[in-house]
Order: sequence, then structure tokens, then C-alpha cells
Amino acid sequence: MAGPLSILSEVFEWRAGDWAEVRPLDEILASLDGEGCLESLPFMPEMIPYCGQFLRVVKVAHKTCDPTGSTDLRRMKNAVHLETRCDGSHHGGCQAGCLLFWKTAWLKKPGSHQANALRPVCDQAALERATRVGNEDEAVYRCQATEIVRATARLPSTQPMQYVRDIVSRNVTLAEFLWHAPAIYLKGVKNRLARLVGKSASEGRRVAQRAPLHLRPGEFVQIRPEEEIPETLDRENRNLGLHFESDMRLYCGEVRRVLGRVERVIDERNGKMRRIHRDCIVLEGVTCRGLSSRHRLFCPRGAYAFWREAWLERTETENAAVADKQTAS
Repeated sequence: MAGPLSILSEVFEWRAGDWAEVRPLDEILASLDGEGCLESLPFMPEMIPYCGQFLRVVKVAHKTCDPTGSTDLRRMKNAVHLETRCDGSHHGGCQAGCLLFWKTAWLKKPGSHQANALRPVCDQAALERATRVGNEDEAVYRCQATEIVRATARLPSTQPMQYVRDIVSRNVTLAEFLWHAPAIYLKGVKNRLARLVGKSASEGRRVAQRAPLHLRPGEFVQIRPEEEIPETLDRENRNLGLHFESDMRLYCGEVRRVLGRVERVIDERNGKMRRIHRDCIVLEGVTCRGLSSRHRLFCPRGAYAFWREAWLERTETENAAVADKQTAS
């Protein structure tokens, strides 16, 4: 097991806000095995256009959430998140927009001339082949999200060093930690007591549905106030199957721009493409902050939150201002 000094040394090497230079593709290929992976984490074809670029570290990916939901957080070694998201172009057009994981071996400090040894056993064709597994009858995709469990180890929420790493890596400030951590743990106790009592505020309530907005990318919306959300949820906090996460309450009342409509995403548990037939909206800058439970506390993965139109309302003032600006130009 790694000691505190080695853990801190690893975190201090890369911290949120640092600049990184993505290594040339030939150097990255030299770090991969025959399946296009380093430490079981795939380097995906969608990442190739970033080779040679200078990008900022958004978060140190020393931990991440478990897509299977079967454990607490997962411990990942030697990885960061840069300001890059997957566009799904080599994975059936998946629209999840996941924040990409970058192994630190694929990066170097700006100005560094140290090169990786070039003995590649993988090429671009192998990267393409690795995006799918199984037979041709039903596409099963393989990406960083589907391989998280293989590329990580279980990390109990009670393990204290992870929170030291959160602060030292600049993923969160000390003030953010002191403000959110006690509240999340108290909330967990409250929820457990509520389950023991067996009461549900939404039990027996009819879920309210609202007229569709038919939102388009670029439009502005206001996220409805928190007190208006419960009437649209069933007893499992879902609206037509889509879960309203506790993290999403942090954005209630804010005005945001529509980034797009989501119609297909890869199921991280089995790699199959899921079609979303009802309205599903992603908003600019609205991502999971790892504050929904202690089992995902300060997870840096930054997945986009998915919104039903029932939780949003069109903001005519903002949209009119944008239209006037476009007309004037």
C-alpha cells in the first residue's frame, strides 16, 4: 500500500490549474499494450486530435465514481482530467460528452524535452478495433467509461487520505471541503433514518408533466426553483425514468444555455448503446460536482447532468437579447 509521502508526491506532480503538453501520438502509442490500454485504461481515437496541444489540468483524477453502482468510489493512479471531452465520433455518436481521462505518461510539463521510448505494439488501426467488442449482431462499445472498474481499485468513502488528495491537488479548496463534507455525511444519516421509518414524501403522489418546450441548442433556460421539482418526480426521484440527482439542486434557479439534446449514450455497465426517446437536455457548464452522497464525495469526473424539460423553463428575456444581437450583427 502506498504511504502518505508517496501519495502526496504523486499529487504534487500534477495539480488542477497546471498546464500540460499532450505527447505526440507515436510516444503515446509506445506506452500502450496490444489492446490500446495503459494500466487497463484505453487511449481512445477521439483523443488523437489533442496530441501535441497545450491544455490545462481541470482536475486530478485520483478517484472516480463506479459506473456499475456496486461499490463506493474507485481509486485511479497516475491520471488527470484535461479540458477535453469525448465527442463520441468513434463510439457510435455517443452524446454523453464524458470528461476524458489522461494518464500522466501521455503528458509532459511544458518545456520538457523528455521523450518516451518508442517501442510501440499498438497502432491507430488497433485503437479503432478496440472501440468495439463481441459480434457484429449487436454493437458493444468499449471506452474509458466502460473500463473504469478494470482500470481502478475500490476506494471506501471512509478512507481519509483521498480527502487530503482532494485538497492538495487543488480539486477542492479547504473551504469547500469544510462546507460540504459535514453536510453530505449528515444528509446520509438523515436518509438512512428516513428509510428505516419507511416514509416517502412522494409516495402516492401523481407525477406532474408539463408541456414540452422543444428546446434547441443555444437557447437560454432557467432551471426551475427547487420547490417546484418534487411535483415532477416519482417516489424514486425520477421523471419518466430519468433520475433527478441531488447535485442538480445546486443549479436550481440559475439561467443556463442549452448545449444540446441527448438521444443516444453508451451504457457504462454493459457497453450497449441506449436510445433516449424522450426529451433529455444538457446545459452549458452544468456537471456533477460529486456532492450528491458520501459515496461520490468530490468525485472529479464532471459528468454532464441530464435534464427533463419539465425541470426547465424558457427565459424569454435572455433569448430576446441574443436574437437582437444576432440581428444587429
